[in-house]
Amino acid sequence: CLDSIRNQTLAEIEFLCILDCPTDGSDIIVEQFAQNDNRIKIIRNAENLHVDGCRNKALQLAKGEYVGFMDHDDFCSSTMFEELYSKAKETDSDVVTSNANSLFCNDQNEVWKFVDNSQNGMVKSIILPMKKRQQQQQISHCIWHSIYRNDFLKDNRISFPSRKEYMDEDRLFNLEVYLSTQKIAHIDKAFYTWVRYPESTSNTDDRNLAPRAVNRLRWMVGLIKEKGAYEQYLPILKQLVAFDLQTLLPAFQAMPKEFTKQFISILKDMKFSLFSEDYDLRIFSRKRMKIIFYTLFFYSFDALRCKK
Repeated sequence: CLDSIRNQTLAEIEFLCILDCPTDGSDIIVEQFAQNDNRIKIIRNAENLHVDGCRNKALQLAKGEYVGFMDHDDFCSSTMFEELYSKAKETDSDVVTSNANSLFCNDQNEVWKFVDNSQNGMVKSIILPMKKRQQQQQISHCIWHSIYRNDFLKDNRISFPSRKEYMDEDRLFNLEVYLSTQKIAHIDKAFYTWVRYPESTSNTDDRNLAPRAVNRLRWMVGLIKEKGAYEQYLPILKQLVAFDLQTLLPAFQAMPKEFTKQFISILKDMKFSLFSEDYDLRIFSRKRMKIIFYTLFFYSFDALRCKK
């Protein structure tokens, strides 16, 4: 990661390395790089802020016209930020996206591309980034293949929600970005490589899944209503609910009552029906769908009874 940023061809650039109380010696590596490159700025956290807190801290400190993000176990091509920045200046964009490589620990590589990088296409896919065979824009919820105009983020007060409280804080960040601007550009190249390990945070962070999913849904609904686009994206929100219920059913059934009440209230406001044919649930067999529907029916009945 540090090698790939040190070799960037963009001259006027700063790298903010947030040391989130590391215990594995990675801070020593960063310090060695910083000694030989004055573009690398080290910020040491007094306490563990986790990924969302680190990114928000970096946003507060960043001085650049545009900002981008990298995870510590990934890497990118040497021309990534120069090409993204040139495109941003050429098109006067608030956001510039690109494609990405998805590299698994077994060296299997996939190139993730955007099918539709319009504002509407991006918003829809950020709400529901399903598996690749159904929805080709799963990459849309990621932040590291893009750059964002710094003043645009500050003017709209866009930051990352807490991962402890919300599922998919990067998706929520991007959703607010794309609901706030139509000045979007894209480069059809894969600069960034996402290295995927089974033990990474994105693959193992399963704390309070159902409550965090409810918080995410409430956040999405509130933001989309605020932007005056609720009716436009309501069908996609319903698909998200159906998908979450299928994939996280045991977690929803074990959810604390206060979150169950919130969830049922949101579903009532959405006029969500378990038996609608509009949710595109083809990822399951017909037999599996019937089992899920009947289970959800009794679950919803119990939840409503708890509310009373």
